[in-house]
Amino acid sequence: MLEWVHISAGMSFFPFEQPEIGWDFITGSQWFLNICCTFAKFRLTLKINDIWLPKSMLVNNQYLIDVVLSQIPTAYMKQRFNMCRLYLKVTTILDLLTLDGTKVEIGLWHGDLPLTSDLL
Repeated sequence: MLEWVHISAGMSFFPFEQPEIGWDFITGSQWFLNICCTFAKFRLTLKINDIWLPKSMLVNNQYLIDVVLSQIPTAYMKQRFNMCRLYLKVTTILDLLTLDGTKVEIGLWHGDLPLTSDLL
């Protein structure tokens, strides 16, 4: 269950490590949001060492949510962005690009699902 939350969040760290961020962009998990609010209220954190993270093959590859979370102003827009990210099964910036890293993968640009992905 915790791995599902982590994949849904799409962050480079487990959400309980930084509950103050505001995890309202994760839809369909009110129990998780309640736990995060409680953690934030009492300034608690929880580090879990064995949580699966998609591995980056290249240096300077960043998780999409890490990059855009501070750039998107509303919870509604964050939810929509995260839903698109989950639909396309992408986690990092390089997941969106062609192999040479110069263009957005044309299939993803049109909303087609990738053939392979580390996501469920």
